Amino acid sequence: MVDKAVQNGKFNSLLISCGVMSMFFGFLCPFFFNVENFGVITLIYDSIANADGRDLFLACLKLVIINTVRIMPVYISSLLLMESFGLKDRQSFLVKFLPVVLIPFVYYVIELSYNISYHFGVPAVSLILAIIIVNQIKAVGKNLFHKIVVFALMLFGMQWLDIVPALTEYGFGQGEISLEIKKAAAFGNFEDLLNIIGGFFCLAFVFNAIITAFFLRSYTNEINSMKKVHELERVNDRMKIAAIDYRTLLERQMLVHDLKTPLTAIQGLAGVLSLSGKGETREYAEYISGVIDKMKNMINEILQDEASQIVSVQELLDYACAHVPRLSDVVSFKPLSGKENLFIKVNRIKMARAIINILENAIDALEAENGQIEISAGLTGENVEISIFNNGPGIDEKFHEQIWQAGFSTKRSSGLGLVFVKDIVAKNSGQIQVTATCTRGVKFVITLPRCEFS
Repeated sequence: MVDKAVQNGKFNSLLISCGVMSMFFGFLCPFFFNVENFGVITLIYDSIANADGRDLFLACLKLVIINTVRIMPVYISSLLLMESFGLKDRQSFLVKFLPVVLIPFVYYVIELSYNISYHFGVPAVSLILAIIIVNQIKAVGKNLFHKIVVFALMLFGMQWLDIVPALTEYGFGQGEISLEIKKAAAFGNFEDLLNIIGGFFCLAFVFNAIITAFFLRSYTNEINSMKKVHELERVNDRMKIAAIDYRTLLERQMLVHDLKTPLTAIQGLAGVLSLSGKGETREYAEYISGVIDKMKNMINEILQDEASQIVSVQELLDYACAHVPRLSDVVSFKPLSGKENLFIKVNRIKMARAIINILENAIDALEAENGQIEISAGLTGENVEISIFNNGPGIDEKFHEQIWQAGFSTKRSSGLGLVFVKDIVAKNSGQIQVTATCTRGVKFVITLPRCEFS
């Protein structure tokens, strides 16, 4: 939840920054995109002089493009700011009706800055309503880029209504250049042509915007469905691997349990020899009996989580390292030494397996050159801390909590190794945590209660 809130906060700041930049660009657009630079007035005069409808159509097309480009950043700015505020409160009155205040204000500032007479008529009001609707309708989805595409098509279509003479009395196309175009159309008897062209392009682009909205929504749903199917397949694969691992574990435990029967028989025979034998025979029989006791203890630790014994940290780590032959391939391996006086009470076999798992992961993470693994141990209050460091690429901080979850893996594996490690440490009254270093690499720290041994 915290990570998601942080990500939302960063995305929210980015949206606000983009919204402000878009608004600033909207202020600059009238300087570059104006009728003088694009020769619109010249085309209007040529259409009157030559009675040529093609020049008038080009003038209309250029005017629609200029108007669209000039006001597009302003509307996009409103959309971005609505989206940013919507991350906090999507139902807020301010969020829904922000364009009603922002867009007329920007129009007013541009008029003062460039001495341009912007007509804030029916098309502008319609577009404000359109941007509110686009931001709310579910057909577009939550993708901001999709919303911008749909609105851009709608905006371009609505601009064509400004050159339709039949709509002038209803508040459309009251701007200076729009009125000049309509006068030229009236002079050359092109009013019906403009009515048809304006209406056709408006309907075409608005209809295209609606179709695009539904298409993008379907596309988004399809992508999300594919992601869900892929995730289900990954979960299914992990469950299959986990089932195989669990069956293997059960078979291993049964085999280990079956070893106790011959060991008991051997120990019984050794006891008989110890009682009846003399000299070296008795000594060897007692030695055999002692070795079998140790083997039984190991079997008990494998089969029973609660089985534990007091061991030195040095002995535990030496035992674990001896079962990781690949440590000899590490360029720089620094084993623990001089900590024979630190004792802990743990399930020796399973705790060793937990440490072996961490060491094997560390070896897999190392690069071919300059690989380094360091093991250290020490006292922290009444606890013993065992640290295992490797200078590999490390683990991204955003995954520090996820690595302990069953099935999660940054490589193609079952994702159960660290789950086993954490479970074993917890069952031995300990804790484990992962920390990232300031440069690179990762350190696993196991904390266990210290035990006095006499």
